[in-house]
Amino acid sequence: MQIDDNSKMRDTVALVLAAGNGTRLGMGPKAFLCLGERTLLARVVDVLSGCVGRILVGVPNTHMKKALAEVGNRAEVYPGGATRHATILTLFERTNEDTVLIHDVARPFISEGLVRRVLGAAENTGAAMAITNLNVPVVTTKNEIIQEALPRFTSGMGLTPNAFHRGILQKALRFARDNNIEGLVPFELLIAQGVPVQAVSDSEYNIKITSMLDWEIATRVIAPLMFSGQEQ
Repeated sequence: MQIDDNSKMRDTVALVLAAGNGTRLGMGPKAFLCLGERTLLARVVDVLSGCVGRILVGVPNTHMKKALAEVGNRAEVYPGGATRHATILTLFERTNEDTVLIHDVARPFISEGLVRRVLGAAENTGAAMAITNLNVPVVTTKNEIIQEALPRFTSGMGLTPNAFHRGILQKALRFARDNNIEGLVPFELLIAQGVPVQAVSDSEYNIKITSMLDWEIATRVIAPLMFSGQEQ
């Protein structure tokens, strides 16, 4: 499929995962926190609406009306599940598009450029995810003992958005169901089956807001840098 700045990709749907209650941050559901004058949910939907044909959002059942007020006619809103995996399943069941993009609402600093690059990579390879390249040593541990050190500059941190051909995402979700797996995200499920996932490099600004430290960094550092000269 051709993607350009003036048209949306046909047969592409975005699933926005926004059903968490923000327990670790302690400020309520993160989707409705305001970054400047707009909520995280509104910012994410704004970006995605310029890149995909349809957007589905999963939110806490208690916040359906609030979410609808935020997204208007730009997205469909549904009650999310008790876990991230359950929310993906709930939203995916309502789709029939050929390409499925998944994004966490807690990552509000995505750009249309990144979304289009991830979608383009998925079109070519079947599965793609944004990553931040790490320039520090990364280790694996077991029982607080380092097991392996990965060479510097050869590792990255997985981010969203992720994008998949429909059949490949179905393969990941079927693997999770058949093996009673809840904790792994789709790209991990694919890697476990030997399915290649294309890495799409992104900046270190694409943080996930989970803790109060993340929120302080987002509001005091990244937002002023990224939205300088714009309405926040």
